[in-house]
Amino acid sequence: MAHCPGGWFAVRFADAIFRGARAPLYGLRSAGFFSARRVIPVTKWFGLRARLSMTGFAVAVAAALVAVPAAAVTGAGFTTVNEGVDGTGHCQNGNPAINCNIYDGKDFVWLNGGPSVAYVGDGTYFFAVLVPGGQADPNDGGAKNLSDDFDAYTNRIFSVSSATVSYGGSHDFDSNKIRLMPYADTTNNGGVYIMSICSLANGYPAKPSSCKYDAFKVQSEQAPPATDLVVTKDANPSYTRTFTWGITKDVDKTRVDQSGTSAVFNYTVKVTHSSGTDSDWQVNGTISVFNPNADSVSGVDVTDAVDNGGICAVSGGTGLTIAGFGTENVSYSCTYSSEPSPSSGTNTATAAWTPSDANLPGTSGTASFSIGFSFGTPTTLVDNCVTVTDTLGGALGNVCSTDPSPTTFTYSNTVVGTPGTCVSQDNTATFTSDTSPTTDSASQTVTLCVGADLTVEKTATPSFTRTYNWHLSKNVDKTLVEQLGGGTATFNYTVTANQTGLTDSGWQVKGTITVTNPNDWEAVTVNVTDAVDNGGSCAVSGGTNVSVPKSDSITLNYTCSYAAAPSSSAGTNTATAAWDKTAASTPDGSASGQANFAFNDGSAGNPTRVNQNITVTDTFNGVTTTLGTLTATDSSPFASATYTYPHTVRVPQFNCVRFTNTAVIVETGQSGSQTVEVCGPARTGALTIGFWQNKNGQAIINGGSSTAGVCNSGTWLRGYAPFQDLSATANCTSVAAYVTNVIKAALCTSTTNTCNSMLKAQMLATALDVYFSDPALGGNQIGAPGPIGGVTIDLQHVCTIITGTGACGGGIIDVSSAFSGPSLSVLQILSYAGSQSNVGGSTWYANVKATQVLAKDAFDAINNQVAFAP
Repeated sequence: MAHCPGGWFAVRFADAIFRGARAPLYGLRSAGFFSARRVIPVTKWFGLRARLSMTGFAVAVAAALVAVPAAAVTGAGFTTVNEGVDGTGHCQNGNPAINCNIYDGKDFVWLNGGPSVAYVGDGTYFFAVLVPGGQADPNDGGAKNLSDDFDAYTNRIFSVSSATVSYGGSHDFDSNKIRLMPYADTTNNGGVYIMSICSLANGYPAKPSSCKYDAFKVQSEQAPPATDLVVTKDANPSYTRTFTWGITKDVDKTRVDQSGTSAVFNYTVKVTHSSGTDSDWQVNGTISVFNPNADSVSGVDVTDAVDNGGICAVSGGTGLTIAGFGTENVSYSCTYSSEPSPSSGTNTATAAWTPSDANLPGTSGTASFSIGFSFGTPTTLVDNCVTVTDTLGGALGNVCSTDPSPTTFTYSNTVVGTPGTCVSQDNTATFTSDTSPTTDSASQTVTLCVGADLTVEKTATPSFTRTYNWHLSKNVDKTLVEQLGGGTATFNYTVTANQTGLTDSGWQVKGTITVTNPNDWEAVTVNVTDAVDNGGSCAVSGGTNVSVPKSDSITLNYTCSYAAAPSSSAGTNTATAAWDKTAASTPDGSASGQANFAFNDGSAGNPTRVNQNITVTDTFNGVTTTLGTLTATDSSPFASATYTYPHTVRVPQFNCVRFTNTAVIVETGQSGSQTVEVCGPARTGALTIGFWQNKNGQAIINGGSSTAGVCNSGTWLRGYAPFQDLSATANCTSVAAYVTNVIKAALCTSTTNTCNSMLKAQMLATALDVYFSDPALGGNQIGAPGPIGGVTIDLQHVCTIITGTGACGGGIIDVSSAFSGPSLSVLQILSYAGSQSNVGGSTWYANVKATQVLAKDAFDAINNQVAFAP
């Protein structure tokens, strides 16, 4: 067979590069190539140079499986020649001693450990030769397994220990190298083979993730057609489990007060740990892209992905140029933002190129390789164990995450004391973790003490309060003035202040209690109480479980209060301090002190007079005036005063103004208020029936919007029964004519007939005022200050018979009976009046004219802007 034009040249091909636990990474390596033409006799394949018997080898393999529990191949494997057996010249490219890439015959390919013998690391393995793409199933029976045509995997098992290879099968074995033959020819057009080395630590069949792969090539006599690039990779899952630790220290007692000189203290130290927090899930490794073609390939992009939630990034994987028969190796890392789900997955590397640009016509343009992985036990344990020490107990031991939580240590210690003083002893337990290192501690302090009674002294100061009682009232002659045309209104006020008596209260005896501790070695906890002998009840502030420092004293405040006048004006006050004499090791458990006192002895605060002198003020419209002062007496007749005064205010043209007038006794805060209100009519902006029949009102109606030719204002008016005689299809011109006709027909002069026509006209004007003042309806066409429909009207105060001067010629009347309410909004008034009418308004309020007149007057007042707001 002829060689390829230009001859073969040295190339580099990346093995599956792995970070071995036993040796540093060797780096990039090259693939081997060789011819399939040279044949070694079968007798040579099975003629072992140095091998164990099959029985001995089975024993060795079994021992290796027990002694070397490697979960996967930890380093890398290489192919090379064995010049000591086959002679020189069979390696066409690469380092014959360590790593060959191209071979002149498939029978000259030997499994080699690499730069260090057995670089794959200690363990038990089997090897196989595969067609590229067969990495998915390196076991016997795999679709692309070339070795199982000749022997079973059990004949290809070897073990490694301390860089020494042990092999007992029928393949040649020499100088720590195993001949790969026999194996079938590859179906790869480029003559490429894949050597696999798979760990048996987890049994057979082996998972692809427990294998390492190396590509080599046999030199061909003819130039092969362009062939897809070959991708191999590894996948190394890892994550960290971090344990947190805690420590507590307890003692059966922390203080002993006694007469004896020694005491035994029993300590318990507990160390706890968490179940661990997992983090930093990663899949890392190396992707190797082999070019089995003579021409280099450029513009190769390498990507990586996992199928269980990780995000993968390839370092330097874009725009690669791979030399002919060469390999490029890129590292990748897949990271997870949270715990992977599921915990097992598949990692797939893909190389992509453009066949026309890469001189690879007819190739697919992509090549991929997938390998399974699983997150098992954590690869890194942080703070897995702690060492526990104690200042008294010494080295207590080591605790790891596999130990119970808590793990408990106990010991005792004897403290020797000295009478008359105290001996304290500090004791601290500490743990230190094995990684961070993290440390924490827990401490206990114990005290042994002995020996004297406390003493009590006190003061007693009596007091009580005499409070003078007052009453304040305020009245006004009227509270509401409603009138048209503004003007003024005058309100007359009366304020009365009078003393209603006096009250004695707040009888108290106050003072201090001083408790002195003569001991120089202990603080004593006492409960301090106080009592009087003339009916009072005493309370000590902070007197419960109060600690008196050694050789020091504490002073507490107390108060004795009386629910009624004391049974005697004089008395004796006694303070008592009590403590646990056993705990304090004192002869007695209490001590007392006394002081005498007398009420109403002429001293300051005995009594204290409250509100004997008062000042009465009055505030109106923000201005405060003093009405007078009064001095209380201790007996009847009591002090009293009456103040009268007027206030005149302006009545607004429209709407209401309120004025609140408040009288106050400055010293007591008692007050009396009156609120008055002056009102002009509500300023609505409404217009009369005369407006809506003149040209201006008619223009507004005619200019209103329409929908499908129907005037919108007419549709809105038809919502009320009196106006439902308006055509449902009326245009705005018809609506304007309707309004004119209704207003012209308005009469209410007969004493016996109804007032329907006038009521209809006035209500129609009010309805138009509402519609054409609301931007949400017909727009504010009449310049009203706001939508008239929302204005509330006082129906109990309605101006009637409006005169030319703007006055209410008929006075103010109550029309609320026509609307079932004292005050309603204009829209509510329209709705209620409409509910009392039939269609067109021929029957209205049961045709009771008196009720119709009330309703008409309400609408008339609204339209003339003389209706008052409530």
